[in-house]
Amino acid sequence: MRNTGISLLIAIGALCGIASGGGTVYSNLSPDAPAYDCCGGWTVAGPGSPFSSFFTIDSPALTFTPRDNFQFTQLDVAAAYVGTGANTLTVDLRADASFLPGAVLETWTVNGLPTVRDCCALQSLTYAAGTAAGPVLLQAGSQYWVTMSGGNGTFAVWLSNNTGVRGLFEADFGSGFEEVTFDITGAFAVQGTPTPEPATWQLAGLAMLTVCFALRKRGKYANR
Repeated sequence: MRNTGISLLIAIGALCGIASGGGTVYSNLSPDAPAYDCCGGWTVAGPGSPFSSFFTIDSPALTFTPRDNFQFTQLDVAAAYVGTGANTLTVDLRADASFLPGAVLETWTVNGLPTVRDCCALQSLTYAAGTAAGPVLLQAGSQYWVTMSGGNGTFAVWLSNNTGVRGLFEADFGSGFEEVTFDITGAFAVQGTPTPEPATWQLAGLAMLTVCFALRKRGKYANR
């Protein structure tokens, strides 16, 4: 009976390990240095930036789709300051709304970006509280967006990946997000904690009940 209890406890620990370990939700970063293209990418321009002669603003948006269920923990993006104006960005993790960036799930303000020539440090943005003050759950097969917008006068760049990954690129030029092109995407990675399916939790619960029953029965016989 003792061996049975220990085996079941080990099994429960293995199941719980599925939920506690970290994992990569999405990444187009290179495993070798440099992790991304040092010198080119998509323009990020805030109101009043030098780029405003072409567009009022320029806020790029890129997508990713998890293959499994995750609880979001961290977003890494490659961004650099080109010059003039405020050196600040707003980065959002968003849900999808009919193939456009939708509700904001998490948001960060990034100040003091490195310049392009200071390649190659990622901006690591960790989970805070979420916009709903709760965990941000990323569901398998659902599309999500990462968007980047500049502060007043900001002229920056979302640096491209150097692994050849292409994807849908959308942007907000001042009147809402719109599809722009399918091209080399900005470099980013999303990390999360794998979330077991409900059936896995049910199995863990059943195993726990079995252990409790076995230990109780063992104690009953020991007291005879």
